[in-house]
Order: sequence, then structure tokens, then C-alpha cells
Amino acid sequence: MEQHDRIRMLVGAGRYEEARKQLMLRLVDDPEDLFAHLLLVDCLIELKDYSAAVEHAETAVGLAPEFAETHGCLAFACLMANRLADAEMSAKIGVAIDPESVSCWLALGTYYSRKSQWQQALNAADTVLALDPQHHEARNLRAFAMRGLGKLDASQEELRDTLRENPESEYSHCNFGWNCLHRGQIEEAEVHFREALRLDPNYEDAHRGALETLKAKSPIYRRLLAFLLWLGTKTTGMQWMIILGILGVMIAVDRTVEWLQLPRVAAVPIDAAVILFGAALAFSDAVTNFMLLFHPFGRLAMSRWERWQGAIGGPLILLAVGTMITSRIVEMKEMSLINSGVLTLALPTLLLFQAETKWARWAMVGALVLAVPLTIGRMILAFGPEDLPLLVLLFCLPSIFIYRWWILITYITCVALDSLGEEG
Repeated sequence: MEQHDRIRMLVGAGRYEEARKQLMLRLVDDPEDLFAHLLLVDCLIELKDYSAAVEHAETAVGLAPEFAETHGCLAFACLMANRLADAEMSAKIGVAIDPESVSCWLALGTYYSRKSQWQQALNAADTVLALDPQHHEARNLRAFAMRGLGKLDASQEELRDTLRENPESEYSHCNFGWNCLHRGQIEEAEVHFREALRLDPNYEDAHRGALETLKAKSPIYRRLLAFLLWLGTKTTGMQWMIILGILGVMIAVDRTVEWLQLPRVAAVPIDAAVILFGAALAFSDAVTNFMLLFHPFGRLAMSRWERWQGAIGGPLILLAVGTMITSRIVEMKEMSLINSGVLTLALPTLLLFQAETKWARWAMVGALVLAVPLTIGRMILAFGPEDLPLLVLLFCLPSIFIYRWWILITYITCVALDSLGEEG
């Protein structure tokens, strides 16, 4: 027990690597030390080794399956590892074992917030606060859920109360900053994000928020950000409906132009607007990081990976959109082939930068390795499938399983609708 207390002091002081080493030594002596496994999960989460955190949390559950807190620990580890289905199951098992388990209800509420199920997230946060009225994370979750429900004033008031009680909370300052962004209060958001980073310089969500405030100083991006933040509060199904509706406008315009037998160039202005908006929506990180390259402080605030994303992704999007628009104006086979080749290479490249796991990035690298020689061959020999959507699907299929996989699904759906319209 004395060793556990010493390790807890290391964790409390933020010395996670030292604590991890001590805990590993402890587990060599006693592999079934439940509390060592639980403490190690906390350390590994802080060290961002989420796979190992899940493994030790599963070991803890195996050692004490009747203990609700082990299931809550596993739920949080799975949340951090983005294994949402496993997190939901673990949290619900923990709640079934002990309906008054604060950690399990909090994990369940966090799961609901990740799924944009805001009312369920709010109910879970209220349940935690009924058990522990001063629970800091539950109050932040409650404010987060209210923001998702569109109750910005109530969310803001909740966070003000939380900050009065705990002014040194980087979590609350960051949450408050995102609230300000939703309300269009850019300067106030910047103050809170900077305070969050002062308290924790490695806080990624605050770092991302601070970058958003820099981007939002551009009037054009500010409007795009407002739409993206609003879209982010919707469920996945609703997001699908909105995005399909936007792309449906382009299809409807094309069909109307054909029906009225107008020159194809008549549809270009609306098509261009929708294509540019869709590119900015689907690959907003690449677009905004490209814009930040020209900001006096933005370049310094970005990581190396973000700078590469902007430097490669931004011009690639402009090239892809440019060739697509040109191919609609100049009805030449060669232009269509160029557009096809650019899109075939652009999609896996852009998705490579958006992938959040190593295996997803390697999947996109594999798609590029296949795409490059075949695209060049097609461009030289004018050989290959004439249908652009089929070619894009062939090389970008792995993107279905990574971050923002709905981009490709939405694209394929719209192409199918477009093809049906042509047959009709």
C-alpha cells in the first residue's frame, strides 16, 4: 500500500513516465495487483498509449469483473482508443452492476456526446451530479451537452459557475472557449484557449481551439467555421441529410440545364460554388491549414504534420476543383482524363492527412502506391475505365473505414443518383 501511495504521488505530480515504470516493476512482482493495473491505465492514457491502456483495463476487469469501477476504467480507455462500441458496452455493464457508479455514468455520458446524442449525454451528466453535485467533469459534460442541444446561454452560465469554483481548470477554460467560438466571440475564445494552454501546454483540444481562433479571423473562414460547428452538433444521420441535400443541388442544376437545353456552361457558377463548398467542408483542415501558412503567427502555431497538410492539401484541392470546373466548361476527353487523374491522386492524399491511426495512414499510402502508376498509365495511354466514380472507388475504398469515411459514401451515393438521372 505504501508503494501505491508513492506512485499516486507521482501521478498527482504529472510524472507519468516515472509512475509507469514503477507500476511495471510492481506488476512483475505481482501480475494480479488490481490497483496497479488501474493506476497504470491512468498513466498510459496520459502518455497517449491507448492500446496498452485498454489491455491493462481488460486485465483489471478480468481480475475483478464484479467491481463496477473496473468496467468504468475500461470504458474510458476504449473511449480514448476510439473503440466506441466497446466503451458503451463496458459503461452499461458497470451501471448494471452499480447504478450509483459515478465513473460508469460519466463514461456513458461521454460516449453519448461522442455520438452527438446530446439529450442522453445531458441525462447521464445530471445523474452524475445527483450522485456528486460538485463533480467537475460532469459539469463540463453537462455544459457540452447543452451546447450540442443549442442551449448556448445555459451552457455558458454552467461554465461560468464551474470556473468560479475552479478557475485553474484547463478543461473548463477550453470548453468555455469552444462555447465562445459557437457564439462568434472570437477574441474571448482566444483568451480562454490561451489560459487553458498556460495551465496545460500539451492540451490538444485547446491547441486546436487556439488555431481555430486564428483561422476565424478570416471573414470567409468565420462563416465556414460557423457552419461546421453547427453541423457538428447534429447526429450522423442528420449530417448525411444536409450534405446529400447540398450535393443534390448541384445534380438538380445540371439536370435542369440539360432539360432546358441550355449551354453546359450555364451550370458552372452554381456547380463551382457547391464543389468549392463541398471541398472546404470535407477537407476543412487542409483548407484552413493552407490559409494559416500565410498568417504571421499561424505557421508557428501549427505542428509539422499540419504544415505539410496545408502545403500539400491546399494546392491539391485547388488543382482538383480547378480541373473539375474546367472539364465542365471544356468538353474534351483529354480534360476529363486530367480531372480523373487529379481526383484519383487527390482523394487518398487528402484522406492520408486526415487519418487518425497508423494503419489508416498506411492504407492510404497503399492506395497511392496503386493509384500513381495506374493513373500515369491511363493518362499516357488513355486506357482504363471511363467512369471516374469507379476509378475513385477502386483506389479509395480503404477510406470507408477511417475518419470521415462518410465523404466517400456520400460521393458514391450522389454519383449513383446522378447516373439514374442520366438514364432517365
